Amino acid sequence: MIDFKIAIPTYNRPDTLLKSTIPLLEKHSIPKNIIHIFVHNEEQVTKYKDTIDRGYNVINTNTPLGKRFQLEYISNYFPENSRVVNFDDDVYELYECYLDINKLKNKLIEKNIEITETSLHKNRKLGQLLKPLENLLELIEYGYNLIDLHHFKLFGIYPVDNPFFMKYTTHNYTEFTTHKLTYIVGCFYGYYNDRETNLLHVENKEDYERSIRYFKKYGGNIRFDNITLKTNYYLGHGGLNNPQRWYDADLCAKKLIALYPQYCKINYSSKRIDKYTHKPYTEITLKQPK
Repeated sequence: MIDFKIAIPTYNRPDTLLKSTIPLLEKHSIPKNIIHIFVHNEEQVTKYKDTIDRGYNVINTNTPLGKRFQLEYISNYFPENSRVVNFDDDVYELYECYLDINKLKNKLIEKNIEITETSLHKNRKLGQLLKPLENLLELIEYGYNLIDLHHFKLFGIYPVDNPFFMKYTTHNYTEFTTHKLTYIVGCFYGYYNDRETNLLHVENKEDYERSIRYFKKYGGNIRFDNITLKTNYYLGHGGLNNPQRWYDADLCAKKLIALYPQYCKINYSSKRIDKYTHKPYTEITLKQPK
């Protein structure tokens, strides 16, 4: 039995949703009746219903523009402590990291490294690859089982689709998950609805603040470092393709530092350059509280 709801906050991108997150959910046989698409006004409701199948729930939040306001509405919409899984509207695929032992051995041979149990373990990242996730429902249930086990309320996945920096799936979940303070990317995450904790203060980098607030209240979050996703942050009005984005990111980063100095700091080594200002983005890094 499916005992969670899926929430998709979106604005003015019905075609993006139709070509990305919707097909992904359909591929994994997620029932339409548990999928809730949240838009800002009645005009958007009509636009989305005219584009996607009528079987989906399209809900008017009647909120100001901005994802933070949508997320606050979503938290108030669902019952307290209910299970909610959030998706962005542009998630094309979910991937699982696995170890290809033949690739690893070939890499060692190329490097003239003797193949031993020790060398295989030491160089294991050379054999790590990504494959499409086979069962989304199992992943979500696994996530809730783990946060139940540890008495946490939030789980998520690795934010970058680079297998070299990930951990591959094994039979021991402690080898590919972490429960310390880590970044739970806002593109896909599951949680027990906590309205107070979901009251965020920033529009940009709201997923960093959520990661901090759930960790601060419950003592940890679960992140699957063997699972990642493919998305298009830059597509359309709601993505990073926005002239105001650098200024918003800079303001929100500094606000988070002021609000949570024990949990985050400015990252001065960002290599991501804003195409409008030609300045590096102001990034933050989460840090373990003392």
